[in-house]
Amino acid sequence: MITRDNVRDVFDAITKEQVVKTMNSNVEYCLLEVLSNGIIYLSPATNFKVAEESALESGGIVCDKDALLRLFIESGSKNPFISMYL
Repeated sequence: MITRDNVRDVFDAITKEQVVKTMNSNVEYCLLEVLSNGIIYLSPATNFKVAEESALESGGIVCDKDALLRLFIESGSKNPFISMYL
């Protein structure tokens, strides 16, 4: 689950591959979630309804790319791969 207390750590853990795939996608929305095994996962939300259900189950977030970047800035994370898109 993504919370105010861990959002910075979540953004810090997103990989370059996930960022590039999501931000360069033609899909407007993205899914950010913490999987049950603790893995952080960012992906394009190619099917919004499925992504929304997954976010509800995992405590994740479905948002557009601009909102994701705003959350990133507010989190205080210094992830260099996301910073490239600011």
